[in-house]
Amino acid sequence: MSEDLAKVMQKLPALILKIDIHDNIVASNNTQIELSEKVKNYWKAHIHPDDYQFVTNSYKVFKDEKTPFEMEYRLKDSKGNYKCILDKYNPLFDKEKNFQGYVSVGIDITNRKKHEEALEALSYRDTLTGIFNRNFFEETLEVLEEQIERKLITKPYTVFVIDINDLKAINDRLGHDKGDILLKCTAEILHNSVRKTDYVFRAGGDEFHIIAYACNETSARKIIGRIHSNTDKYNSKSKKDVYISLSIGWVTATNFKDAPKRLVRQADTYMYAFKNKNKERYHKEVEEFIKNRS
Repeated sequence: MSEDLAKVMQKLPALILKIDIHDNIVASNNTQIELSEKVKNYWKAHIHPDDYQFVTNSYKVFKDEKTPFEMEYRLKDSKGNYKCILDKYNPLFDKEKNFQGYVSVGIDITNRKKHEEALEALSYRDTLTGIFNRNFFEETLEVLEEQIERKLITKPYTVFVIDINDLKAINDRLGHDKGDILLKCTAEILHNSVRKTDYVFRAGGDEFHIIAYACNETSARKIIGRIHSNTDKYNSKSKKDVYISLSIGWVTATNFKDAPKRLVRQADTYMYAFKNKNKERYHKEVEEFIKNRS
């Protein structure tokens, strides 16, 4: 390598390593990397501990197959901070096609990963209320079902279905801006009523879901109690934009025989049974609030 080319390569925004068949680093565009060092020793010193096994396993497959591949992992920089690296590997062969080692080119993709993670987080959030949306709810159910099949869930969990009573009446007679406030206030009440380990979702329209892990019937009733208490606290305000009335159905899984989606349908059935049973009462309460606001 010429001196000019070496200088250019040192300025490239990438880590370039040439590694021989004995796993020795024989060339690098980073002067801080000691040549002849074993690549696995280098990884062990700089790669994030949680990524080390993945990287070494991937490297072994690459050496066995001797085909180009790429992987992402976290690498510690000179300041001790971990950066997200996209590493691309290409095998090297001589004229007789004998394997001579490989070249790896590592690119810092930390900012890109942060951007991707931010976009992913947004894709899982309801734009109006800020809580998790239906897409994330469906994914969470799939993960939960997989965990149950693998016997990773050993404690009861509870699924809640919550519906806002008479949201349509609020929208039609007080305006959709008040309906939006009702949705936001409901989301806030639910969020403040559950534990830190629980998940609150807006399923769409006037319906919300909660998945509470390690939650037996006693814990579930406590959550219901906090929801009612926080709702009553809001409704008791002398100055409030909306009146909150909720119908709730819930099911606690104890034997794990039923699929999570089936439990959601069961909780939904209980919710509508409660709604129909108390329809006259909550309709009267909402009507009284609307008349006083008109």
